Amino acid sequence: MNIKEFIMPETLDMAYELIIGVQLRNLVTVGGTVYARYGFLDFITALLALNVSVELYKEGRMSLEEFLQKSVQNDILVKIILYKDDRRAVPNLNGAFKIAVGVRITDLHITPEKVLMGLMKK
Repeated sequence: MNIKEFIMPETLDMAYELIIGVQLRNLVTVGGTVYARYGFLDFITALLALNVSVELYKEGRMSLEEFLQKSVQNDILVKIILYKDDRRAVPNLNGAFKIAVGVRITDLHITPEKVLMGLMKK
């Protein structure tokens, strides 16, 4: 699936728009970006703020955080799962750092889930 065909929340779409250049952006896939662990892209940072799992052919299903910490080699990324649980990734695009914050609102209380920071020039 081409990254442009992936239906994304607005924050992920904004992170995608900042990927390298137009020529490469039209060839990049969501799975390729995640499996290669491209640390210079804010796309993974935005995914980390959400409730995301990956499913590998050999290793099975695991959280995105666990996948990024493991040394997975010679495997196939089968799918990326974004769970619907009322979290939102909210970017800060005004400062020198890009920050993604994932929160869940329950019973009118905001419960912080994750705060992640990605570094990328505008």
